[in-house]
Amino acid sequence: MTTTLEAITTNFRRFTQNQVLTEGHLNQIVDYFDDQIRLSRTCLSGVGIVCGFQVSCDESTSEITITQGVGVTTDGDLMHLFETKEDGTLSIDLESITYTGYQTYDNSQAQYRPFFYRGENQITLRELTTTISGEGVRPLSNLATLKDMVVLLYRETYIEDEDLCTTLGCDNQGESRVVNHRVLLVSKTDAAYIISHDPTIQKTNYGKLYYELPEVVMNKVVGTPDIFDTYADLKQSFFDAITEDNTVQKLIDGYTTLLAELDAPQLLGAIQDKLSELFVFSATQIPDDFQYRYDALKDLVDTYNEIKQLLLDIDVSDCCAGYEDFPKHLMLGEVEKSGPCYECRHGFYKSPILAGLTSTTCDSCAPIELDYDIGDTGDDPICEGSVDSDGNRSYHIVFVMDESGSFSRERENVRNALNAYVESVRDTNTFISLIPMSSNRNDNSLFSIYKRATDPATTQWIQTYATRGGDNDDWKSGLLKVQESILNDPTIPNPDIVITINDETSFLERQIDPISAFNVLLTPASENTKLFLYILDNNPVGQINTNIRNIIPPTSVPSVDGETDLDTSDYFLAQNFRDLEAKIRNLNEILINSNIFCPETTEDEVVIDRFNQELAICYSSSKTEQRLFTLIKRSAQQLTNYNADYNFIKITPTMDLGILSKKAIPFYYNVGEKLIEYWDFDKTIRGTQKTNLSYHDNLLAIKKPLEFCIDHDFYRVEGHLGRNYTEVVQRINTIKKANSLGFNVVALPIENVDIIGGDFKSFYLNRNFGLEHKAGVPPGGTLVLFYLQNSQSDTQFLVSEADVAFSEGGEFLETAAFEIDPTTVNPIVADFCLPYLCCDENEVEVSLPDEVICFDDDTQPIPFDVVPRNAVVRADVPAGLDGGVIRNSDGTYSFDARRVSPELHGFSIRFIVNNQNANFGVKVYEKPELSTTSAIVYSNNGATATVTFTVTGAEINTINEFRWDFGDGSPISNTQPNVLGQVVKVYNLPVNQANTVSPVLTVTRGFCNVNVPIESITFDRVPYYYGYTGDVRRLNTGDDDILSMSIGDLL
Repeated sequence: MTTTLEAITTNFRRFTQNQVLTEGHLNQIVDYFDDQIRLSRTCLSGVGIVCGFQVSCDESTSEITITQGVGVTTDGDLMHLFETKEDGTLSIDLESITYTGYQTYDNSQAQYRPFFYRGENQITLRELTTTISGEGVRPLSNLATLKDMVVLLYRETYIEDEDLCTTLGCDNQGESRVVNHRVLLVSKTDAAYIISHDPTIQKTNYGKLYYELPEVVMNKVVGTPDIFDTYADLKQSFFDAITEDNTVQKLIDGYTTLLAELDAPQLLGAIQDKLSELFVFSATQIPDDFQYRYDALKDLVDTYNEIKQLLLDIDVSDCCAGYEDFPKHLMLGEVEKSGPCYECRHGFYKSPILAGLTSTTCDSCAPIELDYDIGDTGDDPICEGSVDSDGNRSYHIVFVMDESGSFSRERENVRNALNAYVESVRDTNTFISLIPMSSNRNDNSLFSIYKRATDPATTQWIQTYATRGGDNDDWKSGLLKVQESILNDPTIPNPDIVITINDETSFLERQIDPISAFNVLLTPASENTKLFLYILDNNPVGQINTNIRNIIPPTSVPSVDGETDLDTSDYFLAQNFRDLEAKIRNLNEILINSNIFCPETTEDEVVIDRFNQELAICYSSSKTEQRLFTLIKRSAQQLTNYNADYNFIKITPTMDLGILSKKAIPFYYNVGEKLIEYWDFDKTIRGTQKTNLSYHDNLLAIKKPLEFCIDHDFYRVEGHLGRNYTEVVQRINTIKKANSLGFNVVALPIENVDIIGGDFKSFYLNRNFGLEHKAGVPPGGTLVLFYLQNSQSDTQFLVSEADVAFSEGGEFLETAAFEIDPTTVNPIVADFCLPYLCCDENEVEVSLPDEVICFDDDTQPIPFDVVPRNAVVRADVPAGLDGGVIRNSDGTYSFDARRVSPELHGFSIRFIVNNQNANFGVKVYEKPELSTTSAIVYSNNGATATVTFTVTGAEINTINEFRWDFGDGSPISNTQPNVLGQVVKVYNLPVNQANTVSPVLTVTRGFCNVNVPIESITFDRVPYYYGYTGDVRRLNTGDDDILSMSIGDLL
């Protein structure tokens, strides 16, 4: 068989006068225009069945009816059904044709290879007839396998054997091209063989695939009050939503069907493994990040349904179909199809012009990326910091602090603020310098210079600061200490940030401008150091004193909020010491939110199909098919990069309804270049993918989306799971205030044990209906946070005040571990929202003079300072343990450290006031009881004495530090006793004139320092000597038992 488009005529000759015409000249014209018409059909319109050609079979008569239709073969032939009229002409003016019989068809004339031939043998072909009369014609009812057969429309074409003679004469009539339109029946096996030679029909049948995929819906977590009775009930509600309706298995089945059809085994394997790993767990082993896994599963269901919906609209288009794919036939489908779609039927394969895929001058298979400069303040983050020998980045923060006046009276709050800041950066590579404004700059014990945040010396200094007054403090002295001990020391990196904290009144007394003073001290090498001034406001609140305004340079900019505008301000007003504490406590997040420090970066993205070998994406080809491929690859990226190990609180504007592509990228994914590329196909083909919004914005153009006019109807609130609820509420409220966000925040305990006769949680839940988990809150709504009370911890660990500690992410196809740190007080475990505002409850307060108490049997109870005054106070501790709260005869409450259960020693004990958590905690440490004994062994010559100190006591293994002053003038030693409790010291005799030492042992446990008594030691041996060399006596350095002395030694 020779197809017309196999050899194309590209030109023809023009006729001229007296030209000799040959058959070639005329055929060239016909062939040229015929080829152009055919190419126009196939390349500008498309190929396949345009409409009609519907096959049906009568159940009772076995008659086959085919409706009229139109199609185009890849050789450019127009295909119709034809009916022979009485005059022998053919007509297409018909609605359908009914076929009642069939006969064997012989294709030997046309030789339609390779479709109708296996090697040299023709496959079995049966031609349908409209009658059952005639030689070899049999009724269709005789075909037992009729319903399992496939119908095809065939354009039989061949050149008839030459016969120059006709009834009129023997003049040459030219070649006779025979064209017959035949309707054939083949078995499904032979149909599959024909299809195997047709790349076009082998393209994925997306419409058929749509009907093969299961329907998947995500169950909603219904926020009825009973699911918040216990932590187990809450977990179970999310577990039920994940497992009901067999959602995970349906997703696995759906992606398996989809990717098996698309021949993408690598993507399929990743998706199958991760779906099972993330979402298949038992009711007794529900992970702590159940809420985020529920959200991630909901994302996958949304993506899956977006994929499925797209299947019905996909236009698969080649620039021009291969002319050999189905040059002379159309597959019309099975006589009886087994499902909603035909398996052996051509569709219509549009040309690019019909599919809307015409080329432009900007087309590129690779994604285009436009450059953006959005929100650039010209103030780059200090990302570099200092880099150590291991290549780790570190930051250096310097605090210069007032010590006089109100600061001396309120040192406790300042100490709390510094301790809280140290805790907030304990998992970072941050170094801290603490410098009081003391005029005695030579006493280095007053300062802590360049200590790691985790260094015990940093905490120890803060404790000392809480008990030391500040006489003759001066701004200049503190800043000069920065110059002397930091800026002038080449071994210490210059500070990235200098924070000065001062009282407004002290400013007036000193009449010094610290901003100008510090700028004078800066060297060119430290010009990137930033100075920020925190001023404790006095009166009137919110306004800086006029005299201070005259001291501070007019170019300095005041803060409006005092927390979130560090990138543009020089000084900030704190309304009171508690406000100051809140600002310092959250300084690390403030510095990041203000673009001073670099934002928390995402973990490295794991890329599935890195080399684009499966479902290769080209952004200039079939847009609907490429959109499908990006959605599938996005699914693999989402699953593989699931990581809830981020605890930096952010609020991101997004959309609540609609497809996932138009929403912000959630925080529980490692966000890299590929996930950004795949997230929103529309943005990527325009080159604007970097304008996607996400919690992880280090690779994106928009760093602070809350500052821009971005269309949104929802706020994603992220990074709070596992953190202490009071810190979370504080940070969210700060962000709300800074960006004028209109929603409220309420925090409720999972289980409320109320001793004052009212269960606030139940009251709240029964009063406010419509709770729904959405991973955020709409504008004008209420974010309801649920936290786990200490008494409900279902782990073997106790609860303390440390921040969340997470394990590191795993390698490929291993989910980054996430667990709520059992040492976190009242951690947030879930969030819900109400679609309407519900006001925050009144604040309560409780405090003690100290947050750390070292006690013994003589320690007396300490009264609480409580607001409101008649409030009920109880300790928020695990069931069965005593938190030390006692009720006095007058109805007030005190704290008795002696009553605290030993299991709570060293852990932060928080308190609940009127069934609401108060932002205060206290740690208690029992003073350790140890004793020491000593044993002496002298050397033979009496020159040294080896003393073995033995420390005994049941609590010896609880001691953090041993400090030994051996009494002989040697340096203080931090020697730990060995397993026998022994420490060995060698004394050189005589140690002094009296040959007596008074050793001192100081032990530290937690924040308690205790001196352990050691009896003084008098040595009763002295060295002996022999011989003289001039005036020098010679010491017996051997172990001789024979005493050898000179006469002079006897005098």
